[in-house]
Amino acid sequence: PDAMIEAGLASGAELNDLFSGEDARILRALARRSATVGTVIDVPPGVVHSPGPGLLLYEVQQRSDLTYRIWDWGRPRPLHPEEARRAARALDISVREPDQARTGRFTVGAEAVPFTIDMCRLTGSSLRLELARSAVLSPISGLLAIGAMVLPLGSHWLVGAGQATLAGTGEALLAAWL
Repeated sequence: PDAMIEAGLASGAELNDLFSGEDARILRALARRSATVGTVIDVPPGVVHSPGPGLLLYEVQQRSDLTYRIWDWGRPRPLHPEEARRAARALDISVREPDQARTGRFTVGAEAVPFTIDMCRLTGSSLRLELARSAVLSPISGLLAIGAMVLPLGSHWLVGAGQATLAGTGEALLAAWL
């Protein structure tokens, strides 16, 4: 219930605040946002972000597995201030609040990216997935199955192009590349 994510710059902050080396100044520079179940925050590449406690984060990586750490909450992992300064961007962040009333399959992710993220929400029914390309299906609540295969929560399944039927009660995220 108190989940937070730091994403982007706080009002009045500048990118240089992030590279000051002062813990308090770095924290003040980050925009804190609450995150409720189903909130989608589109963080463009180069925008500083840090998930807080209490989150199950579904992050789709795009053509890079790079992480440049500016600050790491006191953990003893390597920092990359020079690389991060070159990559950092002060861009707007899109936040979409959850649509709890909707069922079926509907898009929840950003639109100007090379992939889609759809929510598949079932209430004791079935949903036919028609996929032009392979996609990743990730159950996040309830009890869902494809055929006789029950899909454990927190697992990730590659679903091939074509048709598949998702059945049960719960929610799953479906990530598909365009």
